[in-house]
Amino acid sequence: MNNQEKNNVGYYNKLWTEDWYDMERFNPTARHLETIIIGLLRRIYPVQNLLDIGCGIGVNLKRIHKHFPDIQLTGSDLSEDILNLARDYVKEADIEYFCLDLGKDKLDRKFDVVLCSQVLEHIEDDETAFKNMALMCRKYVIITVPGGAYNSTSKLVGHYRHYTKDALVKMVKSCGFNILYAREWGFPFHSLYKFMLDMLPTESKVKIGLGKYGFFKRGVSHILYLLFLCNIFNRGANIILLAERNN
Repeated sequence: MNNQEKNNVGYYNKLWTEDWYDMERFNPTARHLETIIIGLLRRIYPVQNLLDIGCGIGVNLKRIHKHFPDIQLTGSDLSEDILNLARDYVKEADIEYFCLDLGKDKLDRKFDVVLCSQVLEHIEDDETAFKNMALMCRKYVIITVPGGAYNSTSKLVGHYRHYTKDALVKMVKSCGFNILYAREWGFPFHSLYKFMLDMLPTESKVKIGLGKYGFFKRGVSHILYLLFLCNIFNRGANIILLAERNN
């Protein structure tokens, strides 16, 4: 995949409608990251409003509304086509949506919490993207990104890079934030799963992780979800960070 394809809004429209819709709802890694995000919100609650950048179909928004129905939610993504998926998926909440390309622009408002989960790795100019995030943040940022090896699976799903925890912390601090929480997640079982997945041919990777999740695929994903509960070490191929603006 070349950079032009990664920057193509149509490319991400296709991914969300054909490849990522079920993955976001049933993939065990996504489900664990949602749970971690809810736990971080409990640390900083109460807050009045939250912006979910790169909200996709709205899985995080839906779960946040379930646990914190009084938080005013806003979602953003690259196109109205993607946002319409979120509008259909999260019908129980009154959510405001905006088209936003974070690598190029920002919204002209501030939020108590800015959430950016599994997004920065898809943006070529991630430094500009984070500066735009910081300008929209009144109090807290919550970020999740992939760590570990950048490999063929990473390229398949449109990643420009992976991160180390130290590099992410440095970028966040440089924009005037204090780190409240920073850890890696996924070791040992998610790390083993990622290693085995990368050994497979591209066709098999697509079949396992992307596309429709039928009964069997959902069942296997749930078993992996339960197994991933044992990923208790501060190591792994995902990095989660909570930071507070340094006023």
